[in-house]
Amino acid sequence: EWKGFVLEYLVFGKGEHPVLCLHGHAKSAEDYLFLEPVLPGCKFISINLFFHGASDLPKEKDFSHPIEVHEWKAIVEQLFLQEKLEEFSIIAYSLGGRWAFNLIQWYPSCIRNVVLMAPDGLNKNGWYHRTSGSRVLRSLFRRIVLKPKGFLTFLNLVRRTRLISERLHQFLFFH
Repeated sequence: EWKGFVLEYLVFGKGEHPVLCLHGHAKSAEDYLFLEPVLPGCKFISINLFFHGASDLPKEKDFSHPIEVHEWKAIVEQLFLQEKLEEFSIIAYSLGGRWAFNLIQWYPSCIRNVVLMAPDGLNKNGWYHRTSGSRVLRSLFRRIVLKPKGFLTFLNLVRRTRLISERLHQFLFFH
């Protein structure tokens, strides 16, 4: 915990080499548990990103005031101290890739290997910047993340009325 920010993470594996794992949207730190028997030489530190698991922002932050880069850096530095990380690798998927890019930029001499799977943030997306810059749309996104039932019902309705394709429906429903 740092200044009201709570970063939940799992530590598993008995190996010597630390690997920082960052999951994708609507996923969890547990998604990486399968790696333990596959990479026995590693100690995994798998983070639940904010609004996933028990990771949370201070009340004044919420979706109306997104986390700032210097706050993410301070939180990560707390994690590094707590887990005694000096050199590590990163495995990140989708949204986790966006968070990983900062780590790569800040700590290049500490990182041994990086594996990015379908990373978000490689290209600037106008839609993302418009929605993340709007307080109303951030609040709507938070509601969808925390209580997805209404959105999924709406999604099924627009699919049944053929307002969206089956392919788009499947993408939105499962991501």
